[in-house]
Amino acid sequence: MSGQPSASARAADTPSTGVEADARSPQQRFLGLSRRRQFTLIEELLLTRSNELLRAYPCLLAVGHGFRRRRTHAGDGVGEIVTAERCVLFLVRRKWKRRGSQLRRLPAHLYCHDLVRGRRTLLAIPTDVSESRPLQANASPEAVDVADRVAHGVLTCLVDCALADGTRERRALSCRHVLSLTGIRSPEPNSVPVRHNGALIGDTLAIRGELSATDPAGFDAQAMRVSTPAAANRCVFTAIWPRGHVSHGGEFEASMWLQLPRDDGAIRVNYRGVWPVMRVSYGSGAARFVASVGPLVEVELVGNQKTLPGDSGSPLVIGYSKPRLAGMHIAGNPDDGNGRALSYCIPAYALMDPGNYAGADGEQWTLPQD
Repeated sequence: MSGQPSASARAADTPSTGVEADARSPQQRFLGLSRRRQFTLIEELLLTRSNELLRAYPCLLAVGHGFRRRRTHAGDGVGEIVTAERCVLFLVRRKWKRRGSQLRRLPAHLYCHDLVRGRRTLLAIPTDVSESRPLQANASPEAVDVADRVAHGVLTCLVDCALADGTRERRALSCRHVLSLTGIRSPEPNSVPVRHNGALIGDTLAIRGELSATDPAGFDAQAMRVSTPAAANRCVFTAIWPRGHVSHGGEFEASMWLQLPRDDGAIRVNYRGVWPVMRVSYGSGAARFVASVGPLVEVELVGNQKTLPGDSGSPLVIGYSKPRLAGMHIAGNPDDGNGRALSYCIPAYALMDPGNYAGADGEQWTLPQD
């Protein structure tokens, strides 16, 4: 990492002096808060200081939030494990292999104040550093066929939509690059049939997020109309579609499930964090382009599992037998530098917000309960 932080940024990341009523260290005070309060303080810090940190440290690509990782010494060598300790995440192109100067190092903690037992108290929020890796959109038996593309992607969930004219319509959600053949056909079609094992499920709608090489924060999601519910239900991985969804970033759990189209069922994943934007590669050949996409949840696949072409749209869920939607897989990285495969998912609270889709003005969306 390189880049010299400004004097104001260095001062902001240095604890102020003064007598504190609580004898614990600022780090211990933060760790003693409830998980919800920790998340709220991190969220407030990101809203107020992300731009400042990006300007102060030129090595930074993005600032996010998640769980801290720690080095561990196992029988097969040195590795990393994801802890349940909430932190601010720094994304850089490359980590320094040896200790750099004080001016070049990213801060190990970011300081803030909060009212604890009625007193304004200094707290230290831990940070962690991740390296940027190339991400490829992953466009099986449960995959759907879009137009003439066989086993092209996965339906994430069903959605009951209250339209602006008062009518209701049942739809399904998946990735825009799945339903619009992004990076494969140009121009992208507005409506194409979607099938599963030859049976028509419905047709795509021009209700989708913006996604191009020029958008500062693209949104890789799209809706389709379900005309044959029985055919759609044959795409589900468990007995039921996801019921309910996470409403904010503080609801992600340390261990979740990624329902990939595999014979051995859902894959356990470890939550690592949420990034406001990441660079994702779409398509191949002359149609290939790289887009900035966000927000994205980063999870680590447990075991030797990896994401494959055709996995895009796979739901990230909390709970196995009664799944609650946590996100939608759009891209993967086969190796994080430590031999672990990663999945990147649009968080469910963004996926279920009609405001992120062109063509969904005035609509309200809910997950069906039947």
